[in-house]
Amino acid sequence: KPIESEQKPLVIQATSLDWKWLFTYPEQNIATVNYLYIPKGVPVKFELTSDAPMNSFWIPQLGGQMYTMSGMAMTLYLQADEEGTYFGTGANFSGAHFADMTFEVHAAPLPEFAEWVAKMQNGDEALTKEKYEELAKPGKSEQLSYSSFPEGLFHSIVNKYAVGGSAHGGHGAHGAASSDSGSG
Repeated sequence: KPIESEQKPLVIQATSLDWKWLFTYPEQNIATVNYLYIPKGVPVKFELTSDAPMNSFWIPQLGGQMYTMSGMAMTLYLQADEEGTYFGTGANFSGAHFADMTFEVHAAPLPEFAEWVAKMQNGDEALTKEKYEELAKPGKSEQLSYSSFPEGLFHSIVNKYAVGGSAHGGHGAHGAASSDSGSG
């Protein structure tokens, strides 16, 4: 369920890979690997999928977990009411390095979040389709940042395994893949 708030939810698309997390921010057209920045006190609408074995997205201090599955877009709303760094993890066995499926969530005041977004957008490294294909290969990754990503990336990941090119919507997914608006 959406979190009641005066604030518009921040959309973050989370994709589980072997053995890392890709986070795309479609409205800001930026991406990160193995870490998140979110504004404190603002609901976050996570759109979840997998381009690897099924996994589970979980930030224990902020709420329950939700599965990530190929060919599906699931939705989970969370909100950090306090500044700080939160632990995030994959909570499913997914092969040799499943224990490395961790990520940091930095919750900051809205002005600090806006500064971080601006810094990210002015970065030098874009996530291209070719870089995504490399990133999607099984293996561990350090934290990475990208100033942009290919338009429709999340939607193409969701539909990658769908027969006939149309994925199944999951719990709360009502058109989740259609909100992807990144460009690059």
